[in-house]
Amino acid sequence: MIGALSAQVDDSKVLKLVNKAKAFQAKNKQQKATALLEQGVAKFPSSLAIRKALVLNYLGKEGWSEAIPHLEYLKTHSETPTIKVLYSLYLAHRKSDNGSEALANLEEVIALVPTNQDKHQNLLNERKQYMFYLDAIANPVAFNPKPLSGNVNTEQLEYLPSIALDGTMIFTRRNGSQEDLYQSNLDSLSQFSIAYALENINTAYNEGAHCLSADAKTLLISIDHRRDSYGSFDIYMTQHVEGQWLPIKNLGPNINSRHWDAQPCLSADGKTLYFASKRSGNKDIYKSELVGGEWQPAVALDSTINTTKDEASPFLHPDSRTLYFRSNGHLGMGDFDIFLSRMEEGQWGTPINLGYPINTEASEGALFVDIFGEKAYYASDFGRDNLDIFSFDLPTELKPEPVTYTTIKVIDEETQESISAIITIQALEDGNEYNLQTNAEGVVNQILNTGHTYAVNVSAAEYAFHSEFIDLVEEASLAKPYLYTVILSRIMPQEVEVSESEPTILNNIFFESGSYTLLPTSNFEINQLYKLLQDNPKTTIKVIGHTDDIGREEDNLTLSKNRANAVKQALVAKGIDTIRIEAIGRGESQPIDTNDTAEGRESNRRTEFVILYR
Repeated sequence: MIGALSAQVDDSKVLKLVNKAKAFQAKNKQQKATALLEQGVAKFPSSLAIRKALVLNYLGKEGWSEAIPHLEYLKTHSETPTIKVLYSLYLAHRKSDNGSEALANLEEVIALVPTNQDKHQNLLNERKQYMFYLDAIANPVAFNPKPLSGNVNTEQLEYLPSIALDGTMIFTRRNGSQEDLYQSNLDSLSQFSIAYALENINTAYNEGAHCLSADAKTLLISIDHRRDSYGSFDIYMTQHVEGQWLPIKNLGPNINSRHWDAQPCLSADGKTLYFASKRSGNKDIYKSELVGGEWQPAVALDSTINTTKDEASPFLHPDSRTLYFRSNGHLGMGDFDIFLSRMEEGQWGTPINLGYPINTEASEGALFVDIFGEKAYYASDFGRDNLDIFSFDLPTELKPEPVTYTTIKVIDEETQESISAIITIQALEDGNEYNLQTNAEGVVNQILNTGHTYAVNVSAAEYAFHSEFIDLVEEASLAKPYLYTVILSRIMPQEVEVSESEPTILNNIFFESGSYTLLPTSNFEINQLYKLLQDNPKTTIKVIGHTDDIGREEDNLTLSKNRANAVKQALVAKGIDTIRIEAIGRGESQPIDTNDTAEGRESNRRTEFVILYR
C-alpha cells in the first residue's frame, strides 16, 4: 500500500476538493468521493495531490486496475518516485495479472532499498515467491474438482474428510459456531450415503480436525477446552468395538500441551502419530511413536518441513512415505499452499508445491488422498458463503507410491460362520511383519506396499492354518484390493473315521530352481507349520511334494520326494519328533492346473500337507 502519501496541494481549490472527498469517505460515501476525485483529475490533470488521494481511494476498495494510470502518472511526474509509489504500482499490476509490469516495478523497488536492510532481503524473497507464482500460473497442473453429492454437502459448512479402507468417511460439519462429526459410507457405485451425526461422540464442545484409521476402528479427534484438556485444543481417541464408539480418552501429556494441539494423522500401521501444535509459538508439525502401547513424547519435524512460519494439517498417505501438509512458510502462491514431501532414506525430502490451480493466492486447506493415490478430497468455498467437500483426480506427479490392501474374511468350513483368527503378514524381502486379529465379523484389513512379496498365514485354535502368497514386486499401480475368504478346517479329534484331512497348500515354501534346497524365504511358512504342531502335540501330518510335467517323470518324482523331505527335516531340526511327520512325493501325477502355461505349471509345483487321523 502507498500508506499516507504526502499531499502537496496545488492551490486552495485543489485543497478544498480533496478535503471534501475525505469528508465523503468519513461518512462511508465512497462512490461520491471517487466521482469527486475523478472530476478533480479531469479539471486539474497535473495535480499530484488529487491523484494521490484518488489512488488511496481506489486501493482502499481494491480497485487495483483503476489505480494503475494514476500511479504511473505519479511515478513519471514526481521528481523522485518514492518506494511507496513503486511498491503500490507493483501490487496494482500484480493484482491486475500484469506479470511483467509488476515484476519490473518490484525490481525498481529492490534497487532503491539498501542491501544492508532487512527490507531488502524481504523484497528478494518476495521476488522469488512472485516468480514462482508466475511460473505456476503459466504451467498449471490438471485440476477438475467436483463436489460430493447432497448426501454430504449441505447449506452448512462441511470440511476435513477422512476415509477408511471400507469406504467409511467421517467429516466435520459446522452449524453456526458448533462443530460436530458426521459419517457417510461409500458404496460399490462410488456414491456416498446420507450423512448422519455421530451422536455418541458429539457433545456441546467442538469436535473436529480428526483422523479415521485405515481399518475404521480408531478415531482421533481434536476437541476444544474439555475439562480434562491440558490447555487449548487437545487430541483425543476412541475405538469402535462391537458396533459402537467407546468413550473418548485424552492422549495424555506426551501428545497434548497447554497450547493448541490438533489435526492428528495416524500412520497405516497405527504406530506413528503426526499432528500440528502451537507449542513453539507458530504452528509446527510434530510426531510421536507408539511403543509398548504408550505414545512417546512428541518431537517436531526438522527444518526441512517446519519453517519459521506455520505448517499444519499433516496427512500421511498409507504408503507411509508421502506426507501432505499446508504451509505459508515454503515457496508458494502467496498464502497457505498444500505441499508434499517424500521419505528419502529415512528423512523427509524437500517439500514440493502441488501447483496451480490446486494452490492459489487464497489460503488452501487440508488434503486427504485415497489409498490408491488416485483421488484427493478437500474443502473449498469456490467463492460461495459455505465450505463443501470436493474431490479431484490427483495428477500423476503428485501421487504417492502405489499401494493396495488385502481384506481377509475367515470362516469355518463346516458351519460357514465367521471365526476369530490370527493373521500374520510378512514382507519376505525385509521381514517386516504384521500380526492382526480379526474383528467381530471375522475380517481384517491391511495396507500392502508394492515392491514386495508377502507371505500370509491365517491360523485359529483347533484349526489347520491357511497360507497365501502375494507378489507385488512388478506392480506399478493398483486399483483393486486383494480380497480373500479363507475357509479353515477344524483339526478333528482322534476318534473320527477318516484317515486324513483335505490338503493345505503351503504357498510360502520356496526352493532353488530345479533343486530341493529350501530358500530362506520359506522360514516364515516353516515357522507357522512348526507352531501348528507345537500347539497340537497329538497331531501328525503328511508333507506332499508335487511338480509340473517338465522333464523326465522319474526325475520329477524324485524331486518331489526330496522337497517334501526337506520340509520335514526343517521341522525336525526345530524340535518336532520325526515320527509325527511323513514325507512323500507325487511328482507330476496330481496336477491342479494346466501344464500348458507358465502360470499353470507354477501352480502345479507345490508343497502341501494333510493332517493324519490314526
